[in-house]
Amino acid sequence: MGGPGHEVWLDTYKLNLRTNSGVDEFWIVGFIEKDTNRARSYLTSDIRIDTIALFVAKTVAKNSTLCSPYYHQVGWEFLDKFFDHQRLKKESVQAEGGNTKSGKYRSKKSILTGFEYMWS
Repeated sequence: MGGPGHEVWLDTYKLNLRTNSGVDEFWIVGFIEKDTNRARSYLTSDIRIDTIALFVAKTVAKNSTLCSPYYHQVGWEFLDKFFDHQRLKKESVQAEGGNTKSGKYRSKKSILTGFEYMWS
């Protein structure tokens, strides 16, 4: 997925699933290639740096533009060596009635509305 001149978006989503032993926490790590709308996701029990790095290495081609919410966070500098790493930024948007609603994403050129919309 990706390659020179292609933009890939990375995001995570937390799931709390009820089981007989209580509530288990899982994470969806999702990738979308902007130009083709190809998507890939992984279900994992944690989102530590080494876990996300494994999924990025398996999914995204070198020299791609990678947009993630981890831009400029400590420990994620290694992504700059292999990708044009940019910020996938959540913004607050005004919903009807003046309520502030989170979940709108913006890369440099595009707007995507919510993680759920990404996979619909």
